[in-house]
Amino acid sequence: MFLRIDDFLIDRVFEPFAHKFQRLTGKTNFWLAKWGVVIGASSLGVALVGFSVGSSPALRFLYLFFLIIALLSATGAWLQAEELEKTSVEFPESANAARYSRMATRIVILLSTPVNLLFVLALWFIWPFIGVVAVVSGMSLFAAEYLLACTPLPPGTSKFRELLNKLLWKAHDALTPNPEPAPGV
Repeated sequence: MFLRIDDFLIDRVFEPFAHKFQRLTGKTNFWLAKWGVVIGASSLGVALVGFSVGSSPALRFLYLFFLIIALLSATGAWLQAEELEKTSVEFPESANAARYSRMATRIVILLSTPVNLLFVLALWFIWPFIGVVAVVSGMSLFAAEYLLACTPLPPGTSKFRELLNKLLWKAHDALTPNPEPAPGV
């Protein structure tokens, strides 16, 4: 059952979104995943700092430990996204290896989502700001994990680049004077 949900999320939700984003901007799913990791780790850092305000020194040390672990995990995920992106450029005809190699991680995320939602809901009532930050963190890390499993499109010109090129050519044509015909011709 969880494998079907995993495949559905990749094939019907995240990969179509990543392909549309890549056609529009030229940035791949790995670029999106890296920024999902950055947003998730930084919002998790904000949540941990929020928890530590007014806490005992022992709890502050524990929160600092969790923050360091989160930042190290985010760095590892960023580096893995870089490696996957490099592999997809070198071998564009192959499927993304992370779809299968990180399946267990995604299944654990799917299994833990109901518990995480209950935890975040409890946080929301106790500390609304921390609850919002925890939702942002969880959603962006969840999306980053699934975006890593998507297979990018082959490189091509994005819609933004096409529009920019058209505008540049029109500006070039408008600003370049037309040559005057030579007299007597």
